[in-house]
Amino acid sequence: MKYKLSNMSIKWKLFMILAGFVAFVTALLWVMQVVFLDDFYKYIKINEIREAASVIRGSMEEDDLEEKIDYICQTGNMAVMLVETNGTVVYNKGNFIAAKYTNVYIQMNTLLEKLENENEYIVITPAETPEEPRRPLQPRVQERLPENIMLATIATYSGDKEIVVIIYSNITPVDSTIQTIRFQLIIITVILLAVVLLIALMVSILISRPIMKITETSKELARGNYNIVFKAGGYREISELSQTLNHVTGELLRVDDYRRELMANVSHDLRTPLTLISGYSEAMRDIPGENTSENIQTIIDESNRLTTLVNDVLDLSRLEANEQQLNISCYNITQNIRQIVTRVGKMTTSEGYEVVFLSSEDVYVRADEMKISQVLYNLLGNAITHTGEDKRVIIEQTLLKNVVRVSVTDSGDGIPKEKMKQIWERYYKVDKEHKRARVGTGLGLSIVKSIFNLHKNKYGVISEIGKGSTFWFELPLV
Repeated sequence: MKYKLSNMSIKWKLFMILAGFVAFVTALLWVMQVVFLDDFYKYIKINEIREAASVIRGSMEEDDLEEKIDYICQTGNMAVMLVETNGTVVYNKGNFIAAKYTNVYIQMNTLLEKLENENEYIVITPAETPEEPRRPLQPRVQERLPENIMLATIATYSGDKEIVVIIYSNITPVDSTIQTIRFQLIIITVILLAVVLLIALMVSILISRPIMKITETSKELARGNYNIVFKAGGYREISELSQTLNHVTGELLRVDDYRRELMANVSHDLRTPLTLISGYSEAMRDIPGENTSENIQTIIDESNRLTTLVNDVLDLSRLEANEQQLNISCYNITQNIRQIVTRVGKMTTSEGYEVVFLSSEDVYVRADEMKISQVLYNLLGNAITHTGEDKRVIIEQTLLKNVVRVSVTDSGDGIPKEKMKQIWERYYKVDKEHKRARVGTGLGLSIVKSIFNLHKNKYGVISEIGKGSTFWFELPLV
């Protein structure tokens, strides 16, 4: 049964919940109005008599006592007797015709014994009324007879004098009232169930319909179809869920595009060195005199490029998976930049590129030296790849308050403003035409972003179309 309920659709679950709630309310109404109506009536009647007794006890010294008793007898259909402890009736107001049938004139000694340990004494007895003669052939109908309630309590007056207050009242049978209420409840229940079941069915459909639509659309998303739209509707939570899923779909589509682009770019970067290695190796094997140091160096350089590309892909994966830890230390970043500029210059000077380093003094910072060196290599490689016809790249060190800012500037085409945030994302390229990196692998900016996220330091880019780009980052001074 539990398995079947768990597989039930939300529409029928909501319907069952609403229908069960209506059935519970209806059953509760029947129980309260029919089964316990008589008990409630007696409870209320006894409380009325108690309130009347309390009023009489509190008014024993007042001049309008008789007026209050008259009002109680008229409005509450009660009878009141004030009896002294010796049995003398001081005051008698109300209808005591049934006294001889209900033992109204109870012996005072017995009553005082009852009141000796209690503040009040209550007894309910059936009213014995004379039997009326029946007409011939008229059957006797079994009916409940009225009941009498007697409450006795002791009141004091004139300091220490005591008097017994006795109040009588009749409890009228509520059989006819119960029959009337039952008939009304039958009609109300039928109408209520029909209307509420219809409303429950409509509400369950209205609530479940947008959820079912989202479920069907999600199945398309699970099949790999990212060109879908989750339609909002129904109520606020469904609209918010639709917006969230649409955002997730957009991100999945963007990541899928980046993945395709990465595969194309990495494949291109792998194909070029592999082709060169294969071509030079075959030439050295088949052509006499081609086994030169220059050809061997080309094979070594392309092999190193392959190794660098694989290492960059692995580093990016580890950084994004938070598997690498920082090794923070104090070191001379100015000297570190000079060394990197010298190494990069040796690789690019032959092609006409110029890397210029500007600094005013040596400074020390707290950071992971190896990671920051990797950042500098990636930023310089990115700048050399995208610089303009002057083939000039400037790296500058600037002292600010408590931090040093390092910026790398090229003279390339620049980056559109709407794409500045996207260039840090994985697999993203501003121009879709693949351009082979002269230094590095083309994955540098993603690695830079991950490293600075680990350091929790500021970084960014300033760019203008036609005027080049400046990538910068800051590190705390020692």
